Amino acid sequence: AWCLQQKLPTLARQHIDEALKLDPSHPRARRLFGYVRIDDAWLKTADPPSAPPKAAEDDARVIEQLRAAWHRRIHGLRDAFLREGAERGVRTFDAGREQLLAIRAPLAMEAACALLGDEGVRTRVLLTEHLAKFEDDASALNLLAFCLLDPDLDLRVAAADALAARNDPRVGEFLQRALRARVDDVVRRAAVALGRLKSPAAFDDLVTALPTDAFAAERRSLGDLMREAERTFSAPMDVPIDDRVAHAPARIALPGWVRRVEQIESSATPPTARNRSEVQEALIALTGQNYGFDAGAWRDWMRRQSVLTSPP
Repeated sequence: AWCLQQKLPTLARQHIDEALKLDPSHPRARRLFGYVRIDDAWLKTADPPSAPPKAAEDDARVIEQLRAAWHRRIHGLRDAFLREGAERGVRTFDAGREQLLAIRAPLAMEAACALLGDEGVRTRVLLTEHLAKFEDDASALNLLAFCLLDPDLDLRVAAADALAARNDPRVGEFLQRALRARVDDVVRRAAVALGRLKSPAAFDDLVTALPTDAFAAERRSLGDLMREAERTFSAPMDVPIDDRVAHAPARIALPGWVRRVEQIESSATPPTARNRSEVQEALIALTGQNYGFDAGAWRDWMRRQSVLTSPP
């Protein structure tokens, strides 16, 4: 620190290097050499400074540097194991899977979404497993984006299962609002997710959504729904940096998601079927009953359940 105060950066680097040779985990030397501690690891985020850092500049600058550091690390993991590795064999992919699922840093989650979100289905399903390890709003936000935007059913089911495990009532409430989407495919995708959540609160909206002409006066664009998701799941991520906690905003980090929203809306065609089988299947999953597309029969069944469970 004295060398930096005296504007002797070369000598400072020499002393820091010597300290790290004697003790590779020396906290002061690591920090001066541009490292920050994240969980149990030291990550290089910048070149050694030529002057003592100012506290007011730290958080935003370090968060951006950490984003870049995690981007490089996940990029290397993807190229070594999760892209080429998938072609070389299961063992290599499993090694990459194990490494990814061991990472717990929130900013790594963001990098994983950006770099793995348009890979093959197996890698995207792995990404949902990775997101499920986090309780942050950013995790729920990106899982919801998968539920409504991804073309693959298996991937959407994996994302919905990860959301179901969170027991967050906001998830079901948002998906119920997505049943009012203008695009029929989006309504069907929301119904699939609600079927995995099995939330009793969704029963009435699901029954209403059985016919394809439902909610005619309440329909909403997919872009509007995604903006609502961003507002609903907006709690910032806690980013531990050395001995303090900084905050990074929650955001959808899947690559090209805005363009995907535009493509889904621009390519939508009016539904040809009168009813939605995905909604029926969600009701079957929720209730264990099957009244087909007869909304009246579904509601009669629910009324009977209410009578049976009401106190005398």
